[in-house]
Amino acid sequence: MKVPWRQTEWRRVVVYGLGASGKAATRLLRMREVEVLGIDMRTAEQLDLGDLGSDSGVELILGDEPQNLPARVDGVVMSPGVPPGRPLVVAAHQAGLPVVAEVELAYQFLDGDVIGITGSNGKSTTTALTGELLRASGFEVEVCGSGGELLQRLPEFKPDLVIIDVEGAEHSVLMGARKTIALSRPRILVEMHSPEEIGGMSENAQRVLSWCKKSEYRAWYLAEGAELLEVVQLAHRGRCHLLLQTAELGFPEILRGIEQGASVTDFVRAT
Repeated sequence: MKVPWRQTEWRRVVVYGLGASGKAATRLLRMREVEVLGIDMRTAEQLDLGDLGSDSGVELILGDEPQNLPARVDGVVMSPGVPPGRPLVVAAHQAGLPVVAEVELAYQFLDGDVIGITGSNGKSTTTALTGELLRASGFEVEVCGSGGELLQRLPEFKPDLVIIDVEGAEHSVLMGARKTIALSRPRILVEMHSPEEIGGMSENAQRVLSWCKKSEYRAWYLAEGAELLEVVQLAHRGRCHLLLQTAELGFPEILRGIEQGASVTDFVRAT
């Protein structure tokens, strides 16, 4: 299976954690003829593996975890509950192997617009409400959580639009998704914040501009409908919105008719 994280194809992959999302990730990989080494500290009886327990392409290590990296492994898919400091995960990083979450695994097969919602509390409620608002506005919507159901039926196509709202971690998200963005080249709507711990809006915007230059993107300051060339243009803002596009694209003129404070639904329709 071709992946954006390395030049060679994935043929044998560790899925670390076989809960709902881990089992869904395993089935997604098996549908694409990737061999899976599934690892979990629980027993088969506790996990209820179903058809995966009899799949000849799935090798299982249950009730224990290897301290060393297994042979012939091309990457690791981590479930949300697996601590990043586990010996096998550390060994994979040291060996230069891709270590991705099941969300990143699924992301490369998504089509259409993607809205990511994160935070400490209220994520499920906000996600459900966002889905209902978009449905009421006439959009076809799939609401995904940590259950992993959608992983097994994702079509193979690329996202056109990514929306980032992560309270000051915009550059970190862009860096983490750089290979996926390089593969898909989507438009990216970014809500910029000014966290004091990284130097406020000026430093945050400079990081995003540096990312754009390296990624052959341009940043458009939506409040002015103009390209963001210098951070001084928005240094006074506590929060603002940027549209990141590939370098050959100009500002979408249709956006000039959208008022400040308009909803995400208005932006999605316009693009």
